[in-house]
Amino acid sequence: MPASTCLQDRKIRSRSLRRRKRRTARKGAIITIEMIVALPIVVAFALTILQFMLIGSAHYRVQAAAVAAAETAAAGGNSKEVHDSAGKMLGPHLRRLYQTEMEYTIGKDPRHAEHNEDSVIVSVRIPMLAASRNFLGLFGGDISPLHIRAVAEKKISKPGGFRLR
Repeated sequence: MPASTCLQDRKIRSRSLRRRKRRTARKGAIITIEMIVALPIVVAFALTILQFMLIGSAHYRVQAAAVAAAETAAAGGNSKEVHDSAGKMLGPHLRRLYQTEMEYTIGKDPRHAEHNEDSVIVSVRIPMLAASRNFLGLFGGDISPLHIRAVAEKKISKPGGFRLR
């Protein structure tokens, strides 16, 4: 093989190696730019999903607390016992800032004609910030004025009704 052909082959090989190295470097740069653009969108989506999962979980706990408090009230518990039974169902994390409200309906009340018996309605509510951090605040959203609320109604089962104390 002549010497000139050998030199040309080496030059061609070295050029193609340089081109491959440049392409590989460009691919890395393109992937980096794609990640810079896509990563904030993925993080925002993940935080939004986390936010709604935490709020949904807290909503189920608040519903269970309202039912437990209504059962305690219907069985003849006083307002402190009703408040405490709701707090036990909420658990230590959500117990910090909850409120309970009770309303009694009389069976002969014309506003509640469908009820023939006395009943108690209990409402439990917590601020959303007690359930979850404000991840939406990173993107301009605000959940601080919102609350999670659940209402439960039970017929009063104890003869003699309910005692207020």
